[in-house]
Amino acid sequence: VDELHRVERMQRRLSEEPDGLTPERFREAKELGFSDRGIARAIRRDEEEVRRRRLALGLRPRIRMIDTLAGEWPSQTNYLYLTYRADADDVTPVSPGSILVLGAGPYRIGSSVEFDWSTMNLVDSLRAEGVPKVAVLNSNPETVSTDYDRSDRLYFEEITLERVRDIYEFEQFSGVVTSVGSQVAQNLTPLLDACPSRSWAPPPRRSTRPRTAPSSPGSSRNWRSPSPPGGRSRPWNRRANSPTLSATRSWSGPPTC
Repeated sequence: VDELHRVERMQRRLSEEPDGLTPERFREAKELGFSDRGIARAIRRDEEEVRRRRLALGLRPRIRMIDTLAGEWPSQTNYLYLTYRADADDVTPVSPGSILVLGAGPYRIGSSVEFDWSTMNLVDSLRAEGVPKVAVLNSNPETVSTDYDRSDRLYFEEITLERVRDIYEFEQFSGVVTSVGSQVAQNLTPLLDACPSRSWAPPPRRSTRPRTAPSSPGSSRNWRSPSPPGGRSRPWNRRANSPTLSATRSWSGPPTC
C-alpha cells in the first residue's frame, strides 16, 4: 500500500507541477515505473521531448540478468531485464550485425501460439543464415520464445516503443523484426520507421492495414485473399431484420506471419 501511495503521489506532483521536473524527480519517477509516455501525459509535453531530456540527463535503464537460481549459486544467463534501480549493466552489447526479434507478448484474442511458432522459426532461420546474434523481446512466460536457451539473448520486457528503443540503442542491432509478433509488434513498425532504427517488416501502411480493415468487402478482394460475405449495418433493429448481415464484421487480411 505504501508503494502504491508513492506512485499516486508522484503522479499528482507531476500533474500539479509540470515545470518542476528536476533531474532528481525524473529519476524517482523512472524508478517508480513511470514510462516516458506516462510522464509526458502528466506534464502535458510530447513523449519524444521527454525522452530527449531523459537521455540528456544520462538517465537510461540498465541491463540486468535474471537470477534463475535465486541466489543459491552464482549464475550467468542471457535472461535479461531493464531497470532504473541499478548503476551498471550486467552485459556488453552484442556483435555487430545482430538482430532483435519482437514476440507477441501475453496470449489473448488475436494473439496465440502461432506467433510464438513464427518467432522461434525465424530465430532458427536467422541463426542458420549466419546472423551473429539473435535476441528476442517477449513477456509471456508460457511460451517457448521465453526459454532463454532458445535465443542468444532474451529480454523479458513489455513490448513498447520505449523498451524497444532502449534495447536497440544499447545493443546497436542491425535491425528489428516486427512481422512475427502479432499486431502488438506490427503496430510499432511505423513508429520505429520514424526513429533512427531499422525495422524489418512489411511497409507500415500494410502492417497496420489488417487492424484498420476498411468498411468495404472489396478491399479483401483487392488483397486477393479469401473473404467471407460480410458487411456493416446499424442500428441494431436493421441488423436483426436483415438475414444477409451478421452482428459482427469479418474481413480477411494479408497474412501477418
